[in-house]
Amino acid sequence: MHSFIPTASALGFINPDFDWSDPMDRDLVCSGEIPFDSYFGPKENEQHTSFTESSVNWLLEELAGNPQLPPLYLTDTDFNGPDRICIGETRSFSFKDCQLRGIPNWHVTGNLEIISSNSTTVWVRPSIPSFDGWATVSVNTPTQVFRKRVFIGTPVVETVTKVDINEIPHISLDSGINNCEVGLRLDFTPNNNDVTDIEWQKITTDVAWSRDYYDYDDRYVFIYPTCNKKFKFRVRSYSDCGGWTEWQNLEYDITECTGSCPTPFNGIVSDNFVLYPVPANDVININLVSNPSWDFPCLEPSGGIGSDEIIDSGDGGSSNLPCTNPRLRLNISFYNNVGTLVYSITTIGIPTQVNVSNLTTGTYVMLIEYNGQVESHNINVN
Repeated sequence: MHSFIPTASALGFINPDFDWSDPMDRDLVCSGEIPFDSYFGPKENEQHTSFTESSVNWLLEELAGNPQLPPLYLTDTDFNGPDRICIGETRSFSFKDCQLRGIPNWHVTGNLEIISSNSTTVWVRPSIPSFDGWATVSVNTPTQVFRKRVFIGTPVVETVTKVDINEIPHISLDSGINNCEVGLRLDFTPNNNDVTDIEWQKITTDVAWSRDYYDYDDRYVFIYPTCNKKFKFRVRSYSDCGGWTEWQNLEYDITECTGSCPTPFNGIVSDNFVLYPVPANDVININLVSNPSWDFPCLEPSGGIGSDEIIDSGDGGSSNLPCTNPRLRLNISFYNNVGTLVYSITTIGIPTQVNVSNLTTGTYVMLIEYNGQVESHNINVN
């Protein structure tokens, strides 16, 4: 059923000169704009009033003697406040008068702290000067919860996106190096426009990139790998809103090349020994390098066919092959970070292994002693 009475007329607004196109997004009884102690109406003025399921249910409750509150059609978009706060700023978030019912409970998350509040407004500011990122301002009422996300400080990198290298001017290396060129773009949150400077540092140092050849301050970089691997780098950005951000570690998984890079060696190669894996979980393998600087007696065929006589060639280990010796003894010691000896063993034979599974997680100084000569290494044990 419809009437020919507009919503604004049916509610009997005391001030007939108000703008009928304005939303009725407040409690009109609270604001004193109508002469009734309760009502049911839509958020927007309608040309003709009508009954709906919601309005009928509201009316039936009223007729049954159960007073009903006027409806409020509020969403998070009615929660007024900035989308961004600069470091050092105090900003307010609020609702209009007569939009919130009861005593509101204001809350913040992330790098924000509440300075003061009242029944419609909360004032907040960043609590940690060096923190950049998203935070939330929220208010709990007896009937609803409203939230607003806000970004604090300088924009940070949200994604690393591959771009078409032909669309952006850049240096292109010759074909001998440029096997599988890749263009990358940094996308910042909450937006790119507020970033006025970017600093870059390469972590994967064996892959060339455009910033090796010229310096520039935009969001793009071009890398020139020769095989597939993870390319790691880090950046920090600057804006007038928050200064410099902390360094962000980023990576891109290179898949554009024809083959994968060789598996990297996880170990230590010294003038005498090869130690692996490092970091270690259970055991550390020990072998000699092909041409050690110390003299080691090696197992060499010196007595004819079938002979395994151990001799010292006296050439300081000049053989091109790694030395093997089933009776060579090494004294191995491990010291913790305060210099206390926590484990020692004498190994027999080379190659050999040292079991470190009983050592707690940490960094140790490993000493290898042979014939009064000592070599030391920092070893991480997981």
